Amino acid sequence: MYKVWGLIPVSIAGSLIIKGFLKGLEHNNCIVKECHINDFNKDTLADFKPDFIIGYDYAHFMDLDIENIISECNIPVVHYFADDPMSNFSHGGDSRLFDKLSDSNGIVFCWDKHYLNVFNNTSFYLPIGIDTDAYKYDSFLDDYDLSDKIVFVGRPLTKKRINLLCDIIKRFPENLFIYCYKKHFDTSLDYIKQNNLLDYKYLNFYENCYKGFLNNEEELANVYSKATIILNITMAQGVSSINYRIFEAFACDGFLISDYTNDIAESFKDSEDLVFYSDKDDLLNKISFYLENESLRKNISKNAKNKLLRNHTVKERAKSLIQQLKKYIEYDL
Repeated sequence: MYKVWGLIPVSIAGSLIIKGFLKGLEHNNCIVKECHINDFNKDTLADFKPDFIIGYDYAHFMDLDIENIISECNIPVVHYFADDPMSNFSHGGDSRLFDKLSDSNGIVFCWDKHYLNVFNNTSFYLPIGIDTDAYKYDSFLDDYDLSDKIVFVGRPLTKKRINLLCDIIKRFPENLFIYCYKKHFDTSLDYIKQNNLLDYKYLNFYENCYKGFLNNEEELANVYSKATIILNITMAQGVSSINYRIFEAFACDGFLISDYTNDIAESFKDSEDLVFYSDKDDLLNKISFYLENESLRKNISKNAKNKLLRNHTVKERAKSLIQQLKKYIEYDL
C-alpha cells in the first residue's frame, strides 16, 4: 500500500488531525512517516520516497523553503482542511496561499461540504475522524471534581459564543467551567466589559469560571469524562460540519449538548446520541433538565460512544481517503 509522509503543522488541532490520519493509514497497511514542519529535512524526504504527502490546510505552502523542495521532488500533496480556506485560521493572514494551492495539483479533502467548490483542485468531502486511543482517562483521579459542571473547551470568542456563555453564567453562575488559552479568555472578558454584557456580580462569576488550559488529550479526557454536560457552540466557519469537539466528547464517554448542523444530524440522532439546542432559551432549559437526569445522560453518552467507534474512527476515515486517492495517485506494489 502507499508510503505516506505526514507534514505535522504548528496548529494543535491540525497536529492532532494529521497524526490521527497517519495512524489510520497505518491501520490500512500504509507505511507512514511523520515530520513536524519545523524539523523538515530534504534528505529524509528523498530517502523515504513517499507516494504522497498529507498536510493540514495549506500544508507545505506555509514555508517557502519546504514549498520549493516538495515542488522539486514532484510528490503529490493531499491537503486536509478543517478550517475555512479563506480565513486566518487556515492561511495565517497570507491570502496568497489560496492562489498557490489553486494553481497546484494538490488534492483537497474538506471537513465541511460548504467549501468543496472553493478550489479548482480535485476536492472531496471527508469528515474529521478521531483516534479514540489517545483519549484515555483515570476514573479515580481526584484533580477533576466536575459534578454538576457545564464544560466548554475552546476559544470563548465570537459574538455567538460569548453571548451564550454569558447567558449560562446568569442562569447557572457557579456551574460553568471554561478551558482555553488565557489570552483568549482575557479577550472574551474585555469584550464582555466593553459591551456591558454582565453586571459586576456576574462578571465576577465569569472571571472565576476560567480553569486554565488543557495541555494534552489525557488532561482533556479527564475533564470531559467527569463533566456533567459538555457544551458545543459551532464556529461560524463550520457551516454544516461536525467539529472535532463532538468526537472528543464522545471518545471520552461525555454527554454533549450542541447547536445543530446538518452533518452532525446526519451522523448522530437528537436525544439518542446527543442533545441539540435551537436557541438561548432552549439551551438553558435543556441544561437545567439534564443536570437533574443522570440516567438519561449516561444512556445518551453510551450510544454516542458506540456509534463513534463503529463509524468515525481514524481507521475508517483513512480507508475512505485511500479509496478516493486510488484514482489519482499511483503506487508501487
